[in-house]
Amino acid sequence: MLIDLAGKSELEFPQDKYDVAVAGSGPAGISLALRLAEAGKKVALLEAGGIQFTPQSQAVYQTAEGTDPYFSATRLRFFGGTSNHWAGRCREPEPVDFEERPEAYEESGWPISFAEIKKYLAPAKAILDLESKEFKEKEGTQDLIDSFYPDLELLSPPTRFGVKYLDTLQSSELIDLYVNANVVDISLKEDLASIDSFAVKTFDNVSGNIQAKNYVIALGAVENARLLLNCDRQIDGGLGNGGGMLGTCFMDHVNVRLGKFIPDKDVWKDGISSMAYYTGDDFIRSAGIGASNVTMGYTAKAESDGRGQAVKKFLVERACNWGLEDQLSNVFQFVCPEEGRLSTLTEQDPHRKNRIYLSEEKDTLGLRRVSVDWSLSDFDKKTIKAVAEEFAIQAHRGGVARVKLPEFLFEEDVKLPFYGNGYLVNGHAHHMGATRMAESEKDGVVDPNCRVFGTNNLYVAGSSVFPRGGAHNPTMPLVQLALRLADHLIDDGSLPDQEGLSAEQELLQET
Repeated sequence: MLIDLAGKSELEFPQDKYDVAVAGSGPAGISLALRLAEAGKKVALLEAGGIQFTPQSQAVYQTAEGTDPYFSATRLRFFGGTSNHWAGRCREPEPVDFEERPEAYEESGWPISFAEIKKYLAPAKAILDLESKEFKEKEGTQDLIDSFYPDLELLSPPTRFGVKYLDTLQSSELIDLYVNANVVDISLKEDLASIDSFAVKTFDNVSGNIQAKNYVIALGAVENARLLLNCDRQIDGGLGNGGGMLGTCFMDHVNVRLGKFIPDKDVWKDGISSMAYYTGDDFIRSAGIGASNVTMGYTAKAESDGRGQAVKKFLVERACNWGLEDQLSNVFQFVCPEEGRLSTLTEQDPHRKNRIYLSEEKDTLGLRRVSVDWSLSDFDKKTIKAVAEEFAIQAHRGGVARVKLPEFLFEEDVKLPFYGNGYLVNGHAHHMGATRMAESEKDGVVDPNCRVFGTNNLYVAGSSVFPRGGAHNPTMPLVQLALRLADHLIDDGSLPDQEGLSAEQELLQET
């Protein structure tokens, strides 16, 4: 059933009706709700925005002054979430992503096995309209000798969750889809461990409380952390922050222009315009680095994007002839003829200094806006340089191309250019971490079942629980994790145990 809260003078929610209340209707929230309903669970699915995009709802994502607008502009706040503009690339994690590897990472890794994710691959593929397809490499990608292998991927249509599942949710007798339902607070019972309700507010400033047996926030990596940090009325520092980890270890995938290449014409023929590779396990273990995809793109003629093609063609020809293509690429994107470009999707270090925190600025709903610290660590720089150098060697040995690497990769005392500085390094809008999964609250925010530490019926869904990001797009694994969480809630008929309570909560329960 669809229930629009816009324009209502008061909010009244049914009592003792819902097994689970889910905040967020993106890929994680919708996947979770559908799976729960299949098992006969009654679900309240709360979407902060409307069915369609509105500037009013999108403005809530605005970051605090001084924070790069990239962190708000890359997200969408209406039914279906960011699936409304994702490109559709899907890739599985690798088993090596689930290895602890303390010699490479300062922070803990996944507290669950690769097998736990793998068993949800088939249903995740069905949700993403990929059930009859197998992962495959880009056509024409050549085998290399060592260190890299042809990358495997699947392309979803892409699935627009809001479009695909609206009718299903509207007609469901077990799912109530509330729109224009902004969750602005999470209230605890007297024991400070059990969630009592979600506080919901409309854009007309009308408020109400919705109750369920269990609660899930699935608002995206930035908003999951933001909401938990804002919920500090009863617990100092916010919910799940007993170990001081809430908001930390925020990650994205890093895209670096690794340089240019001259293709071997005997290999780059028959219309081949791109090849994609992935770092091998032995290489990343021996080098002590993160994983990375490297994509080679080639065109036989100059190409540019956008309007003013005649003027752009003139400028591109001059820039390519005079060696000024890097400078002109700051104005608009293009490629020179007979030249290839290397780009990456590189794993980022889950470093504590990369974090989401609250400013004193507030949005129209009264929530404090987020600020974001995000930069490259020494580990990130090591990964980027090692991948670039090794790929240049292997591409030459494999007879694929001769690679020219950019000078900044060899300047040890110079920081790598970052987002906004020539666009030589930027993010992929793959926000991950900030409510990371761990064995204990000293290393994370949620336990291996995605339950928030210090609570017994509050969970988090989505890529914010990733303790490491690998070099795979996050959509498919976050759907897999949402299905796994649904099964946990289905199997767990009563409230979970109260492992991981803070000292303050334990004292209250003893008294």
